[in-house]
Amino acid sequence: MRLEYTPPPQPDQIQRIIDAINMEHLWKLRKLEGKDLADHVQDLVEMEADKKYEEMVVLLERIIDVTHSLVQYDSREPQPYYAEKAASIYRKLGRRKDAIRVLRRWVEAWPPERPNVKPKGTEAIIARLSHLEAVQSGM
Repeated sequence: MRLEYTPPPQPDQIQRIIDAINMEHLWKLRKLEGKDLADHVQDLVEMEADKKYEEMVVLLERIIDVTHSLVQYDSREPQPYYAEKAASIYRKLGRRKDAIRVLRRWVEAWPPERPNVKPKGTEAIIARLSHLEAVQSGM
């Protein structure tokens, strides 16, 4: 009988297994006001259409807080959509510092030691953040 070598799982693979086991629990944590975070997208679309920007950023900040409180071992959390949308609305409101803050928080959620799990578009967000910071500092 010949045994084949199976390498031990990597830490990221172990965490994915743990996440899969706890998926039901994680889905419960993804709720805000009894709705899954993704279900608030339509609310955001309607607020934007009605130009209710102040209400919109309040909801976006609450969603962002929830996404940053979740375990972040894969590309599901935190979603870049919410940070990008909040930054866009803050810029419309003339609140550049808040736009920088929200993008900086998202970028910092993806430290360089975890490059293999960075979502697509990370470079675009970093470039947008760099541009806003340069404009803010008067360069």
